[in-house]
Amino acid sequence: MSWRAINDYGIPISYRAYDTQDLGPFRRQRSGHITKRGLWEVHYDPYDLSQVFVRTPRGWVTVPWVHLPLVSAPFADFTWQHARRLAAEAGPDNSNEAAVARVLDALLTRAEHGPDTRTQGFGRRSRVVRGDVAEF
Repeated sequence: MSWRAINDYGIPISYRAYDTQDLGPFRRQRSGHITKRGLWEVHYDPYDLSQVFVRTPRGWVTVPWVHLPLVSAPFADFTWQHARRLAAEAGPDNSNEAAVARVLDALLTRAEHGPDTRTQGFGRRSRVVRGDVAEF
């Protein structure tokens, strides 16, 4: 859980924006929680960052990630952070959400298909001979 503002573009969390039309009446409004500086209660699953849940006076609102259509599968926070590192290595701006989303999708697609056994040596077989490893 975290406490966030609802801006014109939605809810920002770790260089991701979440938005839906259902947030309309709450944009740039205070939640009424004085001890939380008027921020809104936001819950999310760290293993599925494709959506967040905001508590409003009308009940819970499910808010999808704005770049979800660019990504082929749900993703965890550590996967998002890794995609940001890869994006930073490839170019100067790892805060560009759409660019990181494309890197994330490529990463998830590769993960879905498993390791490349042709180039990384995972396909080599070995056997144990009197405690030693012998390749054949």
